[in-house]
Amino acid sequence: MVASYPLAEAKGEVRSCIDVWKSIFERHFGDVIEYAYAKGSCVKDWESPIDYVPVLSDVDIHVKLWEGRSLFEGIEQPFKLGLDVSAEYEEEFLRIDPEPLHVPRTQIVILNPHFSEPDFFLPSTYRRRT
Repeated sequence: MVASYPLAEAKGEVRSCIDVWKSIFERHFGDVIEYAYAKGSCVKDWESPIDYVPVLSDVDIHVKLWEGRSLFEGIEQPFKLGLDVSAEYEEEFLRIDPEPLHVPRTQIVILNPHFSEPDFFLPSTYRRRT
């Protein structure tokens, strides 16, 4: 790792990002989310400055909703709630770390629609289709 790369600071901010989203999910969507997890470069060990690039990389959070539920069910203005939740994330993050190296970008993926896709899950022995 390049000596000048602020690895510990960036990694700490990613951990804070995940903690903030966990808190937001519990507050706003706890009754519709079955589970959520972070994946990808944000949670892997970083061996070089390009493994996770602040501002360019994002924190991937995958969410499984309870069967038959939707994230914004019963919400009259889901877009506005989405904007409000995004602002809440940033405010809460900046409360934890008022002078961050970066505010991690987040990509939230709802898994449920993908479960019916035949190529979404790989079998334990992957065979290429011919």
